[in-house]
Amino acid sequence: MIQAFSEIKNKTILALCLAATLLFLVFPLGTEAAYFEGAINQVPTIITIDGPQATLLGSTKTYDVYTADADGDWLILTIYWGDGVIERFVRPSNFTFPFTHTWTKRGIYTITVMIDDGKNGILQSSRVMFVK
Repeated sequence: MIQAFSEIKNKTILALCLAATLLFLVFPLGTEAAYFEGAINQVPTIITIDGPQATLLGSTKTYDVYTADADGDWLILTIYWGDGVIERFVRPSNFTFPFTHTWTKRGIYTITVMIDDGKNGILQSSRVMFVK
């Protein structure tokens, strides 16, 4: 009985290997994305972070963040303002988002925008801000 089970197991493994080989012959590498439309996630991109590079202490400034995602996924945007403030937003892709912030201390800050499409497609972009 054990020998019969081993033979069945070996024949099953052989059949699976043959099926996989046939799949690669029918759908060679490079065509699987076209065959399985939408199966491969595209990483979103940050096209621009527009806004001032310098401001006076206490002034509120607006930044426009334009994002794009080839899959059209809704995006989770996390903005690190560099002064300890972190904000999260959920927005549609391929859109411009205005964000405002006010710095309460003078210094040089790095603004970082991280975008996550919820499918392990994560990208971040940064820029420097001078507060006088």
